[in-house]
Amino acid sequence: MNILVSLFLCGIAGLILMAVPPLSPGQLKSESELVVVGTVTECEVTTVERGHHYIDRVFVFKIDVASIEKGQSRKGAIVEATTWQPDYRPRAWAGPQGQHVAPASGQKVRAYLRKDQEGKYELLMPNGLEVITPAPTPAPATQPATSPSK
Repeated sequence: MNILVSLFLCGIAGLILMAVPPLSPGQLKSESELVVVGTVTECEVTTVERGHHYIDRVFVFKIDVASIEKGQSRKGAIVEATTWQPDYRPRAWAGPQGQHVAPASGQKVRAYLRKDQEGKYELLMPNGLEVITPAPTPAPATQPATSPSK
């Protein structure tokens, strides 16, 4: 009997620690305070240690708002938000894996945002950023033409 109870409790603990499943379109809309479409104009990435052997990449980015689908903002406003992705986890670790898609300067995005405890915007986890148009890829550097050797 004790073995069954132990197995049951371990199974529940395992479910709690699993990666967060993606939110449905309805959940994204209802759980967000602000939904904007715009272009990521800046994106700063830092590495943060969150405890023993837990390291995250934290993204602080700005969106130049083109349209508002929910909440209070205005076209042309700059909205700053944060999100994170794991950089390092201990072997066999299971748990929240952060944002599925990382923001990058130049992307046209739809961002599903809510305010954190400090009143700053953060993306809904784990799929609060929808990339509409990827960031443009820089043109390859051109090499000066060389004359053939004789």
